Amino acid sequence: MRTMGCCSVGARQTCTTADSADGNLDSVDGNLDSVDGNLDCADGNLDCADGNLDCADGNLDCADGNLDCADGNLDCADGNQTNIAPRTILGARRACVGAVGATPVAFGATHVAVGAIPVAVGAILVAVDGKQSCVIDFRDCLCDAGRMSIVEGLVADLTAQSAELDTLVAALDDAGWAQPTPAEGWSVAHQIAHLAWTDRVAALAATDPDAFGRVLDDAARNPTGFVDTAAEEGAADAPARILENWRSARSDLAEALGAVPEGVKIPWFGPPMSAASMATARLMETWAHGLDVADALDVTTVPTDRIRGVVHIGVRTRDFAYAVHGLTPPAAPFRYEITAPSGELWTWGPDDATDIVRGPAIDFCQLVTQRRSQADLDLEIIGTEATRWAGIAQAFAGPPGPGRPSTTADERPAER
Repeated sequence: MRTMGCCSVGARQTCTTADSADGNLDSVDGNLDSVDGNLDCADGNLDCADGNLDCADGNLDCADGNLDCADGNLDCADGNQTNIAPRTILGARRACVGAVGATPVAFGATHVAVGAIPVAVGAILVAVDGKQSCVIDFRDCLCDAGRMSIVEGLVADLTAQSAELDTLVAALDDAGWAQPTPAEGWSVAHQIAHLAWTDRVAALAATDPDAFGRVLDDAARNPTGFVDTAAEEGAADAPARILENWRSARSDLAEALGAVPEGVKIPWFGPPMSAASMATARLMETWAHGLDVADALDVTTVPTDRIRGVVHIGVRTRDFAYAVHGLTPPAAPFRYEITAPSGELWTWGPDDATDIVRGPAIDFCQLVTQRRSQADLDLEIIGTEATRWAGIAQAFAGPPGPGRPSTTADERPAER
């Protein structure tokens, strides 16, 4: 999530009845459009199309309209306030306050949830129910601090995931770098060269959009082959050079993402992204290609809760998976109940959804990155639409991927 500018200490904001002719909510800063009663943030970090709150940093899950913080400090699920004093979550202070009417309200760096309708007015967070007016006083405005703590946390996860993969390949000899991976035609060298190129291009997009535009022009001349071409060229270097290039590229990317100004989107091959979204996307790809490398080396890595970012992208790209296959996504949201490596339960979507996906986070991530066949995963899929989605799930950009064969099926080309 992101803050929407600075405000003064002791700020006071009054919100009145919704100004939409249809009785729904419209924001005054131009960043939010709630004309349908839902939240659609310009930075792409929040998505409340189902009427619930889904935060990009994964710290808050208000699918039930209440506040349930991942660190356990705040819990308003019963409709009662349990904490008045602000707490610290990734450096961003939040307060659990009393109800507006009978509805719990969550004060965060960027949003307030009231029932199913969050709304932000300028830099001040205001809770309304669409009909009633209210006055909210609070003492602290976070300005950029909350946003930067989110970006920094995501970049830290990306850095750690990259370092884990670095450890796998750093001591390899030439034969190890030439080892084929499950992605057809790609060796370990191709995998790392691809990550180096993509991290370098992402850093360029974050620091020099005009120069990145020239990369887009080049890609447009070879839309189905530019990724393979870049990997092939990079893999031709000596292993030490490939590793040096990747280390340099990912260091530059981490610095670049931390310097992206508030409200600025980074251009990309798909829709532009916030710094937080870019960091999460790079985490997802680093994890997926790292799994390919581990498979090639016959190494089993120990998953960590960093993969929550991968799970989050898998949830958020549900409709994309339908669209890329030429299908119409269902209007009703799914319920996701995903068990973290630590044993924590991560949830998205309403409790009463008829389509449900349950299982270990590692299995879910392997499904949405198409690194394992659904037949080989321990996932419980309930409902017609969830079953259809599981067969086309795709968290990465581009055309539909062919996926990976079952361990009992004949080999076929694998998604890169």
